[in-house]
Amino acid sequence: MSALAAEPAPIAWRIDLPGRSVALVEGEITLGRSRGCGIVLADPCISRVHALIAVRSGRVYVQDLRSSNGTFVDGERIAGEQEITEGDRISIGNYDLLLHLGPPIDLPAGDSGVDPEDVEVGATREMDSESSLWKKVTGLLLG
Repeated sequence: MSALAAEPAPIAWRIDLPGRSVALVEGEITLGRSRGCGIVLADPCISRVHALIAVRSGRVYVQDLRSSNGTFVDGERIAGEQEITEGDRISIGNYDLLLHLGPPIDLPAGDSGVDPEDVEVGATREMDSESSLWKKVTGLLLG
């Protein structure tokens, strides 16, 4: 009698955004203002196709796609592709996204300050401007 070796369970990743959580599966997903992106972010500071998140062999990577305003991981602007891990914060425009291990969860919507009629279909809720890295950076520059 032979024992069958159990296959390791795939690693489940998710991105938490304001008001929702998105499962990340093996492959790529784009982030940006365009309705064609996998994760739509309704913010004029964000490029139409701003960034890419890739999951390969259970590891997660983020890449800025030559956006005008950049993509930041834990407050540092990235160039090229960068691996991200549990708890990393990805800042794009007025959005802060958190990477976590585990399946998607229900998140409270809260007060987004965005009129749902003005948001593209599938768009996420806008972050509170006080916690936005972009607002802090532009505030310092315009000072």
